[in-house]
Amino acid sequence: ISDKVTLTVAPTVTEEDEEEVLIPSQPVSPSTDAALIESIRVSIDKLDDVLNSSSEIFINRIRIQSEVDGLHRSVEQLKHVIENLSELEQQALNERGSRATRQMRTELLEIMTRTSVKLPAILHDEISNCFRRSLDGVINNIDFPGFEELALTTLSVEEIKLVLQSSLKELEQLSSRLLKGAMSFRMVPLSSLFGRYPAEVRQMARQTNKNVQLEISGEDTEIDKMLINQLADPLMHLLRNSVDHGIEATEIRRQKGKPDIGRIQLRAYYEGSHVVVEIQDDGKGFETAKVLQRAISAGLVDVGTADELSETEILDFIFEPGFSTAEQISKLSGRGVGMDVVRSALTQIQGTIQVTNHVDGGAIVTMKLPLTLAVVRILLLEENFHQFGFPILQVNEVVAVKKEEILHVGQRLAWNYRGQTLPVTTLSSILNFQPSRFIEQELPLLILHEGERQIGVLADKVLGMQDVLIKNFGTYIKKVPFMMGCTILSDSRLVSILNPIDVVNFGDAATVKSFSEAVSEAHKARVDHTVLVIDDSKIQRTKLSS
Repeated sequence: ISDKVTLTVAPTVTEEDEEEVLIPSQPVSPSTDAALIESIRVSIDKLDDVLNSSSEIFINRIRIQSEVDGLHRSVEQLKHVIENLSELEQQALNERGSRATRQMRTELLEIMTRTSVKLPAILHDEISNCFRRSLDGVINNIDFPGFEELALTTLSVEEIKLVLQSSLKELEQLSSRLLKGAMSFRMVPLSSLFGRYPAEVRQMARQTNKNVQLEISGEDTEIDKMLINQLADPLMHLLRNSVDHGIEATEIRRQKGKPDIGRIQLRAYYEGSHVVVEIQDDGKGFETAKVLQRAISAGLVDVGTADELSETEILDFIFEPGFSTAEQISKLSGRGVGMDVVRSALTQIQGTIQVTNHVDGGAIVTMKLPLTLAVVRILLLEENFHQFGFPILQVNEVVAVKKEEILHVGQRLAWNYRGQTLPVTTLSSILNFQPSRFIEQELPLLILHEGERQIGVLADKVLGMQDVLIKNFGTYIKKVPFMMGCTILSDSRLVSILNPIDVVNFGDAATVKSFSEAVSEAHKARVDHTVLVIDDSKIQRTKLSS
């Protein structure tokens, strides 16, 4: 795949035109303009820079939105404070006026008593009301310094907030459009990858003395170019497996009543926000009994539970490291050899893989990939006071379950999920954390899936969702168990992103303690570790020596 991408405006373009930007040297007539083709060859690195910058703008817009939301909450709190102050002010004035009225009335009665002046009771009330009205007029004219300025400042801040919200709405539209446009630059049809395989399959067929026909469909399906680069080797390995150990020899196909020419179908199509790539052959399929026997021999499953496994669970063993059902390794491949490498490669790009036997014979390998890795929506989780991001593509739903609803089956946890027993584990047991000290009566349960497999993962808290840009850990950290990268949240906190495939694979076999045991262990002596971070850079040395 070329490291250049040609951006074309118009139908097609010749090879000579691709090398330069066509800029007319004189005014172009409508007829000439219609025939003019504009194209430019751009390095993929430059497009990556545009996409990364667009993604950063998109994420920064979310960060600004978070700050504006905080400003909105502050304004509402300030308005509430002013309302409370206003009520307190009115109460204080009323109380002061009432005391003054009572005091004046008392003094008036004392004066009349000393002077032996007797007035009717009705005049007493009239004089009191007169005093009250006079005091109200005086009190209402009292100016409380700073109160009016505070109210005006609040109004000004609220106006600024409204302007910011309006500007943010426009920025959201622009950043979304910019990101969508930048992502489209890197979207290329799968034909750029699929086109190399017919010749490869013909060569494989000659090496194995078989008649094989490769049928391709859905090659116009577009996907991120970075994903295509990662998909090339896994697809080649799967096609080798199909030719070498999937498609039978011509004599065997005739005995089974099959056509002499074996068919391999390579197809791609959209499924929601994913691209599905399938390889289907009409060969002998996966020998389930042989796979199960090899799994028992390798100690991957015991004889007692082997009979309870479904065909999907049995075929999942071929993804174990070094697993193979081939009696001997051929020049091309061994059915199952290297499938763990294929899954590992797909896991790195948030892809999944599943193998099944077709009802009419043959096998189907299904790979599901995200359209792009630019911006990913995550669930923000908290476990044992640590926060993690979890891509929502592998999350079916999140439900709140009561502690007593979790069943204990041996050393495993389970939950009744829509009439089926769902295996359950905890995020702490997967990450080898100490169990949380405090277990709530209700816990969030993430229902995760990979292919047809489903498990439930209990976390301490679900804090919300965010759109983030996932970054690699860098050159110094190549691989972190259960992690696929890191990101910076809208509040500038750095969190690690969990790899959902690793979580499902490990969590499906993890054993956990009961809640009572977990709480008991968590309350035991807890060792706090201190990490010393040393910055020995030249800048710090200069700063210390100055």
